[in-house]
Amino acid sequence: MDWGCVSQMNVAMAIWGAMSGAETDMWDRDLEDLMQLFAAEVRRCGGLALDVDVLTRHLMLYAAVMGMTWLLNVPALIRGRLPDLGDVKTRLDPRIRDDEGVRAPLQMLTNVMNLWETHRFGQLLNALPR
Repeated sequence: MDWGCVSQMNVAMAIWGAMSGAETDMWDRDLEDLMQLFAAEVRRCGGLALDVDVLTRHLMLYAAVMGMTWLLNVPALIRGRLPDLGDVKTRLDPRIRDDEGVRAPLQMLTNVMNLWETHRFGQLLNALPR
């Protein structure tokens, strides 16, 4: 059990923490439904009505920040921990798959890069007030 983020946090941070290591196809296939469900459950439990589009935008912005501040170091982490990976073709190679300290951050970086492309992070970041 990971207790690293047990504290008050913004909703985007909580959702990212719950989903950051999910398979990329889950993000692509289920994100909209999961965000709708999250908003409905918050409301059902007495919380405010959340705008799912705003919530999703906040999640994407949080993922962008995490990607830029923490996950861009993943290639160096992998090279440092597993220097002889020249013949590796996929993340399912046992040297990656069996090392959680490599596998998990690589999956998170993969998700950030996928979201960066599919959710147009550049446009989201450019739309922020300056």
